[in-house]
Amino acid sequence: WACAAAAVAMLCLPGPVQTLRASLFPPSATKLAEVEPEDGRRYAVVKGNMNWEEAQVYCQARGGHLATITSQQQMDTITALLEENQIGTVWLGANNYSSSGGFRWVTGEPFEFAAWAVGEPNNDGGDEHYLMMYRVEEQGWVWNDSRIDGMSSFGKDDSGFVCQWDETDG
Repeated sequence: WACAAAAVAMLCLPGPVQTLRASLFPPSATKLAEVEPEDGRRYAVVKGNMNWEEAQVYCQARGGHLATITSQQQMDTITALLEENQIGTVWLGANNYSSSGGFRWVTGEPFEFAAWAVGEPNNDGGDEHYLMMYRVEEQGWVWNDSRIDGMSSFGKDDSGFVCQWDETDG
């Protein structure tokens, strides 16, 4: 676990200390759009070239978390929002730093729905612990396990993340 002090609070995230470079208000993020479907969740698409931990801190600083996708309906809602805003690659709220080694949502929800790309997750190089989603021409929107800096492999102009707020969030 890595921890960072922010004002009077301490934020801890799974992962090595050297990867936690997050600030509460990263300068390279722009909120593009927001939607509140009927399932009690609110989503915001944020354009910005951040690593997974920076994106999670950004969402948490605003009272939410990186989005979780637990159904096809949620997947459809989020991908429609991404397409409307021309975002092609995003971080989602899951990692595999749990003791079980499998992917887990940051909210603790069951990780039962999945949309992995062909051959994923594969933990290529032994350091792919974070969930990203991107559009593949032959497969549509798919999930990939990625390194913490995985966005560096994609275009900065269409990269970002999705924040989520639930009815139970403040």
